[in-house]
This record gives sequence, C-alpha cells and structure tokens, in this order.
Amino acid sequence: MNGFGLSIVAALLLGSYLVGAKHFFDHYPPTLFVGLTYAFGVMWYLPMVVLTTPVDRIVPAVGVHGGLILLGTAAFTALALFS
Repeated sequence: MNGFGLSIVAALLLGSYLVGAKHFFDHYPPTLFVGLTYAFGVMWYLPMVVLTTPVDRIVPAVGVHGGLILLGTAAFTALALFS
C-alpha cells in the first residue's frame, strides 16, 4: 500500500475514533476528557519506558532536575485545569 492509501486509512481511523469519543464520552467535560486521556496515555507507556530505558536517557537534554521541573509544571497545570 502506498502513502496515499495509508493516509486514507489513518483518516478513517481518526474519524472513527472522534465519532466514538463524541458518542460514548459526551457526558464528560472536554477538559476532563483530554486530561484523563493524557493521564491514561502516560500511565500506559511509562512503565515500559522506566523498565527499558536508563534514567539518564529518558530526559538527557534537561537532566533529572529539569525533568522534575517539567513534571511539577505538568502537575500544577493539571491542578489548575481541574480546580
């Protein structure tokens, strides 16, 4: 399958996802839906990243201190969105 066919398949999958999300999750506020989606995405991939990647390669550009600042910023942003 060429790139054009793959882009059509990807567009159909994304459209199906959006229709399903609007249909099954319409009772949630949009900020809660997006926040929960991001949180579950992190929870889904984080264990594999932690188990297979050394800590110094997870955040090599900013270091551990910068990574903690990044996580703190994300936590306070989430707190601001949901309070």
